[in-house]
Amino acid sequence: MTLEAASAPARQFTIGNVVGTSFAVLRRNMVPFGIFALVFGLINSVVEWASGIVGSQIAAAVKADEPFSWETWATTILLAIAVFIAGMVISSLATAAVSYGVFQDVRGHRAGTVDCLARGLASILPVVAASLVFSVLVSLASLLLLIPGVLIWLAYWLYVPAIVVEKRGIMESFRRSAFLTRGRRWMVVGLWLVVGIAALLVSSGLTSVLRPAMGGWSFGALYVSNSAIMAFYAVVNVVGYSYLRIDKDGGDIAAVFD
Repeated sequence: MTLEAASAPARQFTIGNVVGTSFAVLRRNMVPFGIFALVFGLINSVVEWASGIVGSQIAAAVKADEPFSWETWATTILLAIAVFIAGMVISSLATAAVSYGVFQDVRGHRAGTVDCLARGLASILPVVAASLVFSVLVSLASLLLLIPGVLIWLAYWLYVPAIVVEKRGIMESFRRSAFLTRGRRWMVVGLWLVVGIAALLVSSGLTSVLRPAMGGWSFGALYVSNSAIMAFYAVVNVVGYSYLRIDKDGGDIAAVFD
């Protein structure tokens, strides 16, 4: 049953509805979302490996007390920036692609892997730019105290579906997210606490099952479990957005893709 066909109580934004619908959506789209998660997870692992190398080079230079060299440090900084941007692009593309697939699913349609990837690529630039703005806002607010950073995150966490689904601009997507989450932010806290605990349990279970099957290859087991969690987080994000949109916009999701 899709969100649009559900009964009135089931259309409300509640922790149970969001989590239950998220598992249902993930089950129906296990193949395309699984492919996205594994492929993007592998690329992200390579990026993280490259990031570790850059960090090791910086640490080694500092520890060895090497003479300052603009060329060395400039190269290292540029590599670090490139790794950061690559990670941001990969994460944004994965989230945008899954967002499209999830929203199509809750509307009763089915989006193939190619369609999801095409929509993700079409939204990649604004999503990456918005992700950078979001990271800066949360980081700056967190430097003051933890609570302001959390409040910023709670208000703006729906910026990606606002861009991908509604084709809004960067700042407009933040305003849209703030509107959708207003009056529901304590429930959002509860939702992500439940999701975080569930993700931890699922990750631990998958790792314990996969590690013996992979001959003790812990990295492979961790990679698969992390990829599954990444897909689930993306699904929860868009399902939560869909319920909040129904709550705030009057109970019907417009055919925004038509």
